[in-house]
Amino acid sequence: MRRKNKVFLDTITTLGIEPKEFEILLKDNPKVSFVYILQTNKAGTYYGKKSWEHLCDVVVRFEDGVLDIEKSRFGDTGSYNFTINYEAICEPQQ
Repeated sequence: MRRKNKVFLDTITTLGIEPKEFEILLKDNPKVSFVYILQTNKAGTYYGKKSWEHLCDVVVRFEDGVLDIEKSRFGDTGSYNFTINYEAICEPQQ
């Protein structure tokens, strides 16, 4: 299996990238995997244009330690709990 370069964009809102600009970036870099993060508002919807959702293979929402796969071109969706017990981690070892 060939390794792909990965680029993380956190956050699209802060970077000011528009979907059309990102489409050009994707086309010019076919061997790169992009992970991009969109901020959400209090209503739970993300800032920016709905067209972002059409550009990705997987839509994931991460909130309160739970990762929800909302859309996937690969067929898998569902929820995964990533809650960590910080108290147990921070307790001094005896």
